[in-house]
Amino acid sequence: MTEMERLRIMVNALPDMVILKDGRGRWLEVNEAALRFFQLEKVGYRGKRASEICDPQNIFHEMLLACQDTDEQTWRAAETRNFERVVLKPDGTFQFFSVVKTPVFHPDGGRKGIVAIWRDITESKLAGDKLQLAEEMFENLTEGVMITDERGIIQSINPAFTIITGYSPEEVVGKTPRLLKSGRHEGSFYQTMWASIRETGQWKGEIWNRRKNGEIYAENLTINAIKDSSDNVTFYIGVFSDITERKRLEKDVILTGTIQRKFLPQDIADERITLKTIYRPAYYLSGDSYEFRWNKNRNVLIGCVIDVMGHGLAPALQNSALKVLFNEAAERNMPLDKKLAWMNRKSMSYFVEDSFAAVICFEIDFSQKTLTCVAGGINHFLVLSSQNQRVMKLPGTFVGLFEDVEYERHVFPYRSGDSFFFMSDGLLDLLPVQNDQRFTDFSASVSMLEQLSKRASDDATAVCIKLA
Repeated sequence: MTEMERLRIMVNALPDMVILKDGRGRWLEVNEAALRFFQLEKVGYRGKRASEICDPQNIFHEMLLACQDTDEQTWRAAETRNFERVVLKPDGTFQFFSVVKTPVFHPDGGRKGIVAIWRDITESKLAGDKLQLAEEMFENLTEGVMITDERGIIQSINPAFTIITGYSPEEVVGKTPRLLKSGRHEGSFYQTMWASIRETGQWKGEIWNRRKNGEIYAENLTINAIKDSSDNVTFYIGVFSDITERKRLEKDVILTGTIQRKFLPQDIADERITLKTIYRPAYYLSGDSYEFRWNKNRNVLIGCVIDVMGHGLAPALQNSALKVLFNEAAERNMPLDKKLAWMNRKSMSYFVEDSFAAVICFEIDFSQKTLTCVAGGINHFLVLSSQNQRVMKLPGTFVGLFEDVEYERHVFPYRSGDSFFFMSDGLLDLLPVQNDQRFTDFSASVSMLEQLSKRASDDATAVCIKLA
């Protein structure tokens, strides 16, 4: 057993939750206690930020996003910091945690990683003055809280409720939550909500309400029914946060993703070539893309597959920049390896810290019947011929890491009927073993890759080519 394995066993045996992130807030390791608590057992968390890990419907989604703020405080303090976290559980009770965060820096002062240890201190907290503690928490929660009796009459609100809605306690106590209705939801929406509360004791979802000033806003709302020892409802507690800005950003992200897709080139089919593409982003925005274009005489087709590390707006913008550079390089009178080297040099200003891209470029010369490939981080592609199928492996450094990189050009003669498949790692990692019978011909192979793309946890992109 290695030292790392022994350490992992020890950490997993701890009752405390342990979370290790890198200097950019991406999750690296989590012990079993944290996986269970945050309901991440079936989630691929490594290399992702909090915003990418949890589905928005996960009860811990908002809290994990808020933890990024205390991470930043710890980085700026450059020393171990202690925080307390209060978690509202689905049953309406609260769980208290002491969170210790320790930053780790590179020798040059750059951010290397941060370790967070969560310890449950609920019992010790409740051993004190429970009433005072609950009151302080109620008053200081950043989420709005509304408590009603069993009839739905508002009994109490906290200051955050007033900040979000504009209503003071005097204006809402003794009334019902109907004064917040926006008019955007049909009666069936509220019927379904209350049916869930009656059956399960809880409802969680997004709802549009109206502030005192008439402005309509979006809430992430959780309603819990609190029951007495006889199983009778005594109170309802509603806890909500304003997600209007997030909804606006989501709309912008969806629009940007749609624009991304519309700028991809169309598939090709003529007597010399059949070209099919696969493009399935893991999220609305993709770090993947592809590009291909003819030369002026239409006897050479040049193309590429691009896979920028990460997800979100920054990788999408970096990808767009690389596509522009590729099209400019395609116009230059130089070999394919020099074109990728030129792209790499020009792209250095678009990549910061440890971000980079994986690229593979290809060039098909129909007059010479040759395929030329240059790998820059995407170092494999699939070949199907009448004789066999095989995965070709090529050397090549990632794009955007080092400025003075030389790439290798590989030229392969092709025969009529040969097929080539260039893929991002979202698909490459799912490829079955060689000689899989499902990869017997071009159409079957494209169909299989499309099916694999639906299982991918990462962006999945492919350019599939059959030559006549």
